[in-house]
This record gives sequence, C-alpha cells and structure tokens, in this order.
Amino acid sequence: MSKSEQINKEIESAFDSVTLDGGVSLEQTKIIDNFFEGIGESEFNNIPKTETIDNWKNIPKVLLDEAECIAHLDSKGFKYYIPALMLRLIENYNPGSMMSIGTLGSLSPK
Repeated sequence: MSKSEQINKEIESAFDSVTLDGGVSLEQTKIIDNFFEGIGESEFNNIPKTETIDNWKNIPKVLLDEAECIAHLDSKGFKYYIPALMLRLIENYNPGSMMSIGTLGSLSPK
C-alpha cells in the first residue's frame, strides 16, 4: 500500500460517520462571501437541502474543486468538508487554486 493510500484510509476512517449536521454548506459559503446579496434568511437556510450533506464521500469532485470560500465554514461545516477537501488535495493538488489554498490555510493557519 502506498503512502497516499494509507493517508486516504486514515482520513476516511477518522471522519467515517460525519454529516453536515446543520453546519454551513459550501454553497452557503458563497452567499456569505457575497454578504448575503440578493438572498433572504429562509432561502439561505434551504440551500443545504439541495446538496450532499449526509455523506462527505459523495460530494462531487467538481464542487470541491470550486470551493473558494472555505474560510466561511463554521465548525460543523469544516468538520464535514475537510476530509473530502484533504482527499481531493492529495488527488489533484493545484497550488494556484483557492481550494488548495483554503484547505491548506485552514489546516495550518500560521
């Protein structure tokens, strides 16, 4: 087993049953980043209903690649998305992408 396969298994095991559990979703981070422009509270609260929120392993890779506002995740959102983001980073590291920058910055904020 390769080192990256070992790391992937560790991440999957550590976050196996984590759900969004009412936390801020990736789509909601975009709204937060735009200062809630053009959206009301009820619309904002309904956004997660259209997303994968019960199993982070099923989040489409394209959504992870487009994750540009990771800093706006709350603690529940961070706990839910960080395993998928870490695995995506291992699989497809792009030093210039906001997903890479945001993921690495949130894991090591110094």
